[in-house]
Amino acid sequence: MAADSQLRYCYIVEGASDEDRLHKLGAQLVIKTGGKFIRPATLKMIQAISRVRRLCIATDPDNPGQRIRERIVELCGSERCSSIRTHFSDSFDGKKVGIAETPLETLRAVLEPYLRHDSECGETDSISQTEMLLLGLSGPGASARRAKVEAQLGFTTPDAPSLNLALRCLKITPQQIEEMLKDD
Repeated sequence: MAADSQLRYCYIVEGASDEDRLHKLGAQLVIKTGGKFIRPATLKMIQAISRVRRLCIATDPDNPGQRIRERIVELCGSERCSSIRTHFSDSFDGKKVGIAETPLETLRAVLEPYLRHDSECGETDSISQTEMLLLGLSGPGASARRAKVEAQLGFTTPDAPSLNLALRCLKITPQQIEEMLKDD
């Protein structure tokens, strides 16, 4: 495992709109919890990722967001987690409150230390979309091979792009995947 200082942060958000906001700001490794009812497989994946890299929790500044933060910190340990917090007033658009409603400039300011670290750490992705295809983890008939890899990882993902993200977060290489699939 590489030292934390050489790896990007993995950002934990609640939903797709939050994920889009962080991607616009340059965050590359963003995991969605799906809201307050986090699937057990998602929690297992987050816990596994926390053993490899630090987490930056960017949940909404409301009670459900706080409960998600607390749950992840309890699961992964406070030494593996950082949390950004926006003020309720900065994240309320008159109807909804959340990361997705926070002005990009405000969000950029609170994420700046993490995004700067990510841009300076020099990490390269461990596996590409093309390598996923070559390994038979995406495309027609790939579900059985994905299931075999997921069984060894200890969690499931909904599709090939989600597995690719998990593998990148875990720094799993094509060679390691070939080992996992050896008997296939």
